Amino acid sequence: MKMRQTIKLARFLDKKARAEKTGEKDQNRFEGLEHHLRRELVADPGELDFRRFLLSSDPKLREKIKTLRNTVEGLRTKYPEIIGMTLFGSHTKGYPDSQSDIDGYIYLDEEKIESSRHTKNPDESVVDSPRFLHIKEDIDWGISYAGLDKEFYGMGIDTFPISRNEIVKSYQREHFNTRLMRLFHLAIGTGIYEYRELTISTLEHMGDKGEEVWRELMDGLFLAENYNTFDPALREKRKNLYPKTLAEGRKYFLSHGPKNIDV
Repeated sequence: MKMRQTIKLARFLDKKARAEKTGEKDQNRFEGLEHHLRRELVADPGELDFRRFLLSSDPKLREKIKTLRNTVEGLRTKYPEIIGMTLFGSHTKGYPDSQSDIDGYIYLDEEKIESSRHTKNPDESVVDSPRFLHIKEDIDWGISYAGLDKEFYGMGIDTFPISRNEIVKSYQREHFNTRLMRLFHLAIGTGIYEYRELTISTLEHMGDKGEEVWRELMDGLFLAENYNTFDPALREKRKNLYPKTLAEGRKYFLSHGPKNIDV
């Protein structure tokens, strides 16, 4: 296994050298390499030392992310319950190839789903409600219709309900919530912005306790995006990419206003 990896890496470096010599740009430079080799190679130039997100240089792979964004935004016009989407994984760190899946979360507004239910069954959770299941099915169909499920090896996209009330109560209890933390991955669509703003505002009103929860939130985000991904030296450098205070967080996540994609 190690011998095959060494040969593939040698071929990659030879191909890269020839491309640089002839002035050509090898757009799909990671194709066929094992996951950990692609990770090492994208980390080598040092770009990920100071950039939390890095999209692929391959136009085809970048176009797929745009297609995904347009698909989600199109569905939002049909279903106001859809808030937006966040991404993580190789597509946000610059080392996917044509076989890489897309990892992400699509959020639905729980309160809007609840208000659309004609009869409420106390034993029925939101994720089991007909409205949630209908929207989720349409999301899956929309992704399939866009061809994304066929173009990529797999789709790691999950759909979750979330509510403003949950955000406020969860943080007022000084409770770390992984599902809420995921709102701070790379955002696709503008809807996520409002929920990030609510998170930060809620914590700001909590004073020192809010700062403690924020540090815990960013520590969790750092681990989720970097643990078992990069070597210890690079992970240590990337710690500085995550805002340590709420003031820094407001500037980092909110000062640019809503964006269609977080890069």
